[in-house]
Amino acid sequence: MIDILMDEFRKTDSKDIEQMDWYDSVLCKEGIRRYLNDVSYGLYGEPMRGNQKEFFMMSPLYFAMITGDLKKCRKLIKNERHWYSPYIDSAIAFRDTEFLKLLLKKGERFHHEAIINNCDDPEARKYLCENFSEYLFIDGYKYDGSPMNATEFIRHSVDPWEMLRFASSYLNIAGAEHFDENFEGLQKIGAIEESDIIGCYDDLHRYDLQGLINIKSILADEVQCIARYGRNVYHLSDYFIIDLSFMKDENDFLEHFDADKVTVYINHNNLIFDPWCTGAAAVKIYAYDDEEVIGAMISKGHINEENAEGVLKYLTKKKLRHAAKALKKLLLTNHEQPV
Repeated sequence: MIDILMDEFRKTDSKDIEQMDWYDSVLCKEGIRRYLNDVSYGLYGEPMRGNQKEFFMMSPLYFAMITGDLKKCRKLIKNERHWYSPYIDSAIAFRDTEFLKLLLKKGERFHHEAIINNCDDPEARKYLCENFSEYLFIDGYKYDGSPMNATEFIRHSVDPWEMLRFASSYLNIAGAEHFDENFEGLQKIGAIEESDIIGCYDDLHRYDLQGLINIKSILADEVQCIARYGRNVYHLSDYFIIDLSFMKDENDFLEHFDADKVTVYINHNNLIFDPWCTGAAAVKIYAYDDEEVIGAMISKGHINEENAEGVLKYLTKKKLRHAAKALKKLLLTNHEQPV
């Protein structure tokens, strides 16, 4: 395939190649178009779609890479901006070690897709470990030359804080077949950001519901979700602890809830508020000025002996009379009993 591409490239004057830009039609010949589909199928698992003139194989850098012209590659990398992920994928596939080292020394890194595309291939793992361990492995891990299975390869190549996103990408690229065996030996994820629910956790949850994976192969028995805006925390499973203590003032928390729904939500979820219970999430709840809501906050221990006086001051100041009345009933009476 590469030989065919090379033959097509050789038919084009090298001066035209160097002057070509992304939208130039110099190299858009039917022969190259035909084989680009085959190449893209091998790299990405499906035929190329859209305008092939904008595909990375139409760039001068790709021409320099497949011809082995490292001098030209250095010049193009230095003087032009590129999206290097597809070049890295191609270089790994064709074991273009010198070009890969050129990119890595420049400061590029192995993106998640490159790790996913090669973690289940023993020969590819061996190639990457033996030639690029200093660029591939995180936290200064020193490769000792021993064969690595896919789990070990992932463990040493992916930052734990990126593991949820990596797992979601893995499912979308590699599928579910080897997911559990590759991930169950990794450190369990015990905390996620709310921003990772849509498109990351939801991907895993969907596969889990279909019985294609066991979500517990990657998530701990209890997972803390750090909610900053409250947009995506309403459908989380009961093994989530929803931490509202970092909630921003400009939040959408409980935007479409009435008081009854808020009461149910408080009663049926494991929530964490700020210690004083007067932060952005708590005041959103108090704004309902509802006795049942306050009762739920007290019964779940969010309003307690340590912070009740401060909450009452807030409710009184904001003239939330029903909420303040409910709280007063349960406040300390001559220090006889706690809230």
